[in-house]
Amino acid sequence: MTGVDRHQLLRVCYGKFGCFSLDHPWVSLRRVINMAPKSPRAIWPNFFLYTRGGGGPSPAMDVLVDGDLGRLRRSNFDPDR
Repeated sequence: MTGVDRHQLLRVCYGKFGCFSLDHPWVSLRRVINMAPKSPRAIWPNFFLYTRGGGGPSPAMDVLVDGDLGRLRRSNFDPDR
């Protein structure tokens, strides 16, 4: 390999979601097949936010979608608590 580090070839990065390595310790004799996670654009991750502010006895759940700040603002999340 000329000019390319082996570590760079075994790593995939997805911006704010971070980087994922396919190097040791994720590859071993017990885990011989290893694949990088699919990109966020391929899987469209959702994040579930549970808060106590549901107005009832059970917690509230809001589904947050990456990049949709409006959903976070409409949720029961209170950063001052």
